[in-house]
Amino acid sequence: MVGFLFLNLKGNGSVLQSFYNPNSGLVAETIREDVNRHPSEHIYYLGKQIIKKTTYIENQEEFKSYFSKERWYASHDKYEEITVLVDRKNSKTITRRYINGVLKQEQEKIQPVPNHIIETIILVGIIFLIIVIIIAFLTFILASFITIIKWFVENHAIAIYL
Repeated sequence: MVGFLFLNLKGNGSVLQSFYNPNSGLVAETIREDVNRHPSEHIYYLGKQIIKKTTYIENQEEFKSYFSKERWYASHDKYEEITVLVDRKNSKTITRRYINGVLKQEQEKIQPVPNHIIETIILVGIIFLIIVIIIAFLTFILASFITIIKWFVENHAIAIYL
């Protein structure tokens, strides 16, 4: 059975949830949520030692988003990804990998910032075109069906009795 403890931090609206093992009394897992109730930090413990930590922060002054994943097993392995706005149209994502505090890999990638207004206009246009094509197809089928019925009636292939 896992225990649960719920704490409010610093009065700023962020929340810390701690899950613990009632047999040992030790914390097994903590989750910190920001003011909007989005997880910003998730830590797993083995005994009194941290074995895994995930951090996610969005929309700060110095960066758009920050993500890191750390593991402590035989070594300390850390992966982090930082996204910063270069200008209004582009963002830069920097990924780094550390082993025991030593930088082993670093990569930078610049990509355009998605424009949600243009994406929405394109999506609405595509949906409109699909609806127009479906209506045109149904109109063609109905006109063909009426033409066939009319041909059968004119050639007395079908007798209509009232």
